[in-house]
Amino acid sequence: MRHPAVLQPLRRGRHHAPLRLPARHPCAGRAGPAGSRGCIRLADADLLELFDRVEAGCEVVIVEDAAAPPSSDELAIRRLPARLARDAFALRAEVFQRELGVPAEFERDAADADAHHLVGWDRWGRPVAAARLLPAGTLGRVAVRSDWRGRGAGAKLVAACLAEARALGWHELRLAAEANAVGFWRKQGFQPEGEPFVEAGIAHQRMAKRFS
Repeated sequence: MRHPAVLQPLRRGRHHAPLRLPARHPCAGRAGPAGSRGCIRLADADLLELFDRVEAGCEVVIVEDAAAPPSSDELAIRRLPARLARDAFALRAEVFQRELGVPAEFERDAADADAHHLVGWDRWGRPVAAARLLPAGTLGRVAVRSDWRGRGAGAKLVAACLAEARALGWHELRLAAEANAVGFWRKQGFQPEGEPFVEAGIAHQRMAKRFS
């Protein structure tokens, strides 16, 4: 800490929005509502500012935020090796294990070690979208945070995956879509193949997209 300071009420205004948003609480794996306590994720610049403004051990209160709703335009998507893909694994656990009830031993498998992991972060550095590409030409483990669904994050993530697959020299990409998401995948250019099947208690449809 560079300058110990007395904790002051957080000023209202967009400049300090990252400190006021309902934030991801990685210790408990759930979102912290306004007024909650716990760990919050901050961008580097905001973290330095927080250190300048409060003393070690001070409580930081999360209050309401009136910022604009999230937009896929702000997403930053990168490819990561498995050893650096902790954010992808955390988001997948939130979506597949906690929301859908998929067992942890099924959701995480040995294929993660050889996969190309793509992660999208919002402007505050929180992972909100993730997917993996397997060397066999398979796209899977596509996850989007619940508050980002319907905002274009999934389509932007898929576009990044398709661009990555082309860059790797692949001629097609296959996936197993959840039955209720087949319409979304059709819009991304994927076509159904074969009969529906059930995996981890969830109905799926195999789909593929071939590159011209």
